[in-house]
Amino acid sequence: MNRKNILIAILAITIISCQTKKTETKEQKDSVKLVNNILPDTTKTSEIQNDNCVRSIPEPIIDKSKFTNVNFVLKDRVGYETVKFDNGDILEIQNAGCEYYSIDFCFKTSEYVADSTDFKGSCDNIIKLLEKIKDAQKSAIDINNAISVLKTFEENANNNLKSEIIIRDGEIREFAKINQIKKISPEQSIFEIQISVGPL
Repeated sequence: MNRKNILIAILAITIISCQTKKTETKEQKDSVKLVNNILPDTTKTSEIQNDNCVRSIPEPIIDKSKFTNVNFVLKDRVGYETVKFDNGDILEIQNAGCEYYSIDFCFKTSEYVADSTDFKGSCDNIIKLLEKIKDAQKSAIDINNAISVLKTFEENANNNLKSEIIIRDGEIREFAKINQIKKISPEQSIFEIQISVGPL
């Protein structure tokens, strides 16, 4: 093999090596999977603490001694928490707000079938789902109060999605909204309720 062929072979090997490294890097990035495609936290805690928000930085609210398969990510002052239940159901929690303290509970379940035309039945399903986690959550939200109010609220046939459900009235209010009742596959449905406290 002459010198020219040796140089061509070295150049070809170098190009192939560089392309392989780029592909591997892309595959490694693509393999990073988090809840709802949420990016890893890029917010510095020191920046959040100096943003003049009246509420503290969101933290995990699920007690891991009650549910062990839990993941939490903090991104831009929003806490994203996921609970995977033993039966395969998933609870996605979004913990956000500044003037208001809001927690969004989104249950993806095969245990109950969503029917947006049956609001009373859907409220009953949401109550049952909240009861599964009420002793495991440690936020400023009192789920027992929310459940009590929901039991009364569901009796009113005029209520529907996004209706404000007053849990506690006064200067600092506590209220809820049912944001989603939706069947997403033959086996799985979404039941989503947001509970808020404020203004703080």
